[in-house]
Amino acid sequence: MNMFYGMMIFMLMLMKLISCLILILSSLIGVAFFTLFERQILGYIQDRRGPNKVGIIGVLQPFSDGVKLFLKENFSMKESNYFIYYLSPMMVFFLSLMFVTGLTSLVEIMSFKYSMLFFLSCLLVIIYPLIFGGWGSQSNYSFLGGIRVVIQSLSYEVSLFFIFFSLYLYIEGFKSTLFIYKFKFLPLILVNFSLFLLFFVCSLIDLNRIPFDLIEGESELVSGFNTEYMSVGFSVFFLGENLFMYMMCMLMVLMFFNIAPGSLMFGSLVLLFCFIIIVIRSVLPRLRFDQLMMFGWYESLPFSMVMVVLVGIYKFMVKLCV
Repeated sequence: MNMFYGMMIFMLMLMKLISCLILILSSLIGVAFFTLFERQILGYIQDRRGPNKVGIIGVLQPFSDGVKLFLKENFSMKESNYFIYYLSPMMVFFLSLMFVTGLTSLVEIMSFKYSMLFFLSCLLVIIYPLIFGGWGSQSNYSFLGGIRVVIQSLSYEVSLFFIFFSLYLYIEGFKSTLFIYKFKFLPLILVNFSLFLLFFVCSLIDLNRIPFDLIEGESELVSGFNTEYMSVGFSVFFLGENLFMYMMCMLMVLMFFNIAPGSLMFGSLVLLFCFIIIVIRSVLPRLRFDQLMMFGWYESLPFSMVMVVLVGIYKFMVKLCV
């Protein structure tokens, strides 16, 4: 009997591991096709052809680019800190995979009671590999990009914390699947649209997407913190950052539209958010760094603090009425 129970537990753990591996592999393939989707959309907006040569209408272009990047020569820089230089992209990729594994709790592959805290921790920790990558390269442009990462993260981490605290007040728990049960009849985006807008903007800033990609400003810093990265290092950085963005779109759909993953509506809304982020990249100019700081300390932070107070008052009034 004990042997039978041991085999059952082993098979259950094996199924969980295989499910996580399938999810990670499918996420990486999705990121590859997201790059094709982004380049095609940018091509149409800029009135030019996107990638359309490799495969049918360019479907195999992401795999061609990936093979080309991984086969490129990797130069060794004499002044760089090799351990930190090579560790940083692996940390970004590892954190993005952890984020994906955390999202497995949404489909109940594994029980994850504190998934909201886990997602917030991943968003706050992702900045450290970028800082280490800029410092470990021993390049002036990379070092300046790393300094900008520190300043930008300090400015918006507090706002992001208050936003997550407001979301916690709504669902009264830390498990992300509570959004589906608490807002079954009315999506959270209709209850508090301003909180959704603030979370969307702070997500763009935390993911370093245009118009908030000051740490990668090619017009002034060449390529910012990843100036000295090439071949495998650049590819891993690129994969990790895009995977983080894709997962953030999934998280926004879950929290504010209260749709369970796996449905057609969920996938359509995730693609819609990806499309909006791409369009924002193509039509908006990059902000100045002082404008970014002013928005963070004088607009985003006070608004997020006021939102916590308003949500607290709302929940208190609801409990009084009940």
